[in-house]
Amino acid sequence: MDAAVRSATPADLPLIASLIRELAEYERLSHVVRFYETDLAKYLFGERPAAEVLIGELGGQARRCVLDPPDRRTGEDQDTGPVRSRHGPDHVRHDGGSPGAYPRAVALTTLSRTATGEVVPTATDRARPRAVDRDPVIAWAGTAAITFLAAFLRLWNLDFPKAFLFDETYYAKDAWSLVHHGYVTGYVENANDKILDGNLHGLWTSDPSMVVHPEVGKYLIGLAELVAGMTPFGWRLAPAIVGSLMVMVMIRLTRRVTGSTL
Repeated sequence: MDAAVRSATPADLPLIASLIRELAEYERLSHVVRFYETDLAKYLFGERPAAEVLIGELGGQARRCVLDPPDRRTGEDQDTGPVRSRHGPDHVRHDGGSPGAYPRAVALTTLSRTATGEVVPTATDRARPRAVDRDPVIAWAGTAAITFLAAFLRLWNLDFPKAFLFDETYYAKDAWSLVHHGYVTGYVENANDKILDGNLHGLWTSDPSMVVHPEVGKYLIGLAELVAGMTPFGWRLAPAIVGSLMVMVMIRLTRRVTGSTL
């Protein structure tokens, strides 16, 4: 049975439209594909065609297939074996005559099927292997080691310098007020010097203060101050712990995304 490929003509418009609609139906996109054959004729056979259509024929009849292109790496023809049409019966290519005497046809490759006709796994199926550690011992050991290193670097000599640094002058006092009064209050002048001297009496007023920082963060700082005291170590403890845990989160997230232990 002879095979041939020819350029489409305006007389092939019904066939081309039929192939497009059948492909859309197969891909479950019929509700998206909307066109008129008059527009198709304009874009395919008008003065400035936007695309070229080739019709593959087997035994003088058009088949719903595409040409098998040469291998991009070697430039040689690919031998795909029998021709399979997803919209009709199987057709076996003719082996008579010299090799390459006519173009071979293969199943149409789409977003839902591979070049070999296999169904492409869903995004969920493709992502599932990333959720499972193939080397959990190494992965978690590495995660724990780096997390503990991050914690050590943050906690070592945490109370130095013994002073209010930058926004600590706001966060530390607001957090202490929040956990003791339930809201942020004002404070007297020279409160920083008295706190560093260990004097916490009569520093906070009963008047509320303007809320300009995240409450959850200040609650965490305040809880750490309840445990470790109103000292530089106390108001830096919560950020150090949370920062160390964020290192662990980033390690696990990166491993989940990349699938790499490195």
